[in-house]
Amino acid sequence: MFNPGTGDGNGETKTGRVADLMDRVAHGLAAIDDIVAELADGGDIDGLAAVLGRRAGLPAADVARSLSGPLADAASACRRGRVGVNGFSAVLRLRRRLGCDEGINPVASLADYARSAAATADRASERLDSARSGA
Repeated sequence: MFNPGTGDGNGETKTGRVADLMDRVAHGLAAIDDIVAELADGGDIDGLAAVLGRRAGLPAADVARSLSGPLADAASACRRGRVGVNGFSAVLRLRRRLGCDEGINPVASLADYARSAAATADRASERLDSARSGA
C-alpha cells in the first residue's frame, strides 16, 4: 500500500510526486484525467490512490482497496475524485492488467460511468464513507 516515505530510486518520494502532480492539476498545467492515465498506465496504484484520495478527501489506503476491489467501488472512488471518462478508462485498463475485471465488459462499464451525474457520484461515494466508518 501507499508508503509516503518510499522513494522512486531517484531521490523523489511518493509524497513529493503526488504533491507535484496535484500542483500541476491545480495550476491548470494538467487535467486530472491525464494524471490518472499517467499513473494507471504506469501501474502506480499507490500514486493513483494518493491522488484520488486527496481529491476525494479519503485515505489513500481506502482508495487503493477500492481500486482493486469490486468495480462499483473503483468507479465510486473515481467519481468522488471527479475523474472523467478518459481517466476511468485508464483505471479499467489497470484493473484488467491486474486481473480484477475478468468477465466485465469495459465498453458497458465506460458507458455506465459516463452516464453518472455529479449528484449520483456523491451518493455513490457515501458507500465509501460508510465502509470506512464501519470498518
